Amino acid sequence: MSQKNIVLSQEKDLLYFQGLGLVTGITTALFRAPSDAEYLSPEEHLTARLQGDYFVRSEPKRSAKMVVLKADSNRNYYSEDVLLYAARDRNFSPIMMMASADEPVVILFHPKSGLTALINGSWENIILNLIHSTLSVVRSKFDINIGEISAWIWPGLCSNCFHPGKDLFDYLLAENKKIDLRNNLLKRLSEAGIRMENIYSTNLCSGHSQNDQGYFFHSPQRDQALEGPTNLLFVKLNV
Repeated sequence: MSQKNIVLSQEKDLLYFQGLGLVTGITTALFRAPSDAEYLSPEEHLTARLQGDYFVRSEPKRSAKMVVLKADSNRNYYSEDVLLYAARDRNFSPIMMMASADEPVVILFHPKSGLTALINGSWENIILNLIHSTLSVVRSKFDINIGEISAWIWPGLCSNCFHPGKDLFDYLLAENKKIDLRNNLLKRLSEAGIRMENIYSTNLCSGHSQNDQGYFFHSPQRDQALEGPTNLLFVKLNV
């Protein structure tokens, strides 16, 4: 698994991930609408920042559900754990967003077709092998060579910050009595046919990573809050 470059915006409210051939990144804890535009939702503000005209956003329910986005859809909000889109209709190029609390998110990208997927990588979806299900749909519905797909993993909580229940050790790969969700996703991606040299990540953790402004990201576990602000992982296709 390789590391890719990350670039913080001048305002330090967006973290961009470079090297996948996409405009890709995640909002930091500093992300918010400007004071003169309080009427904008976070999604609308982010869409404007990225110079897009349309967005789709999912709030995953960790139940291994998937949606294939269609050009004739007028929906903006979803609750599925996978947003899947193939950019065959060049007039429909949404900015794809997925809420990320403390769980990882996987980005899949196939440059030739423009196929892009955002996958919630919670432990529930890892156990249900959502990676395999998603790539099975990609293989059958879009006739794409899985070996040509690139993947990027936003790691969420690191193995030191993730506190699994005892029963999870029966289902997930563990080392030194710790579970690294990113390594479990890496294993699933490799088993499904993604080449190791095409899988990228970063060492940032949603729970403890900090900069000079404080904690980098929102973290319900760190704040001991069941609800609260989340980070928005985003992808903008260059079509």
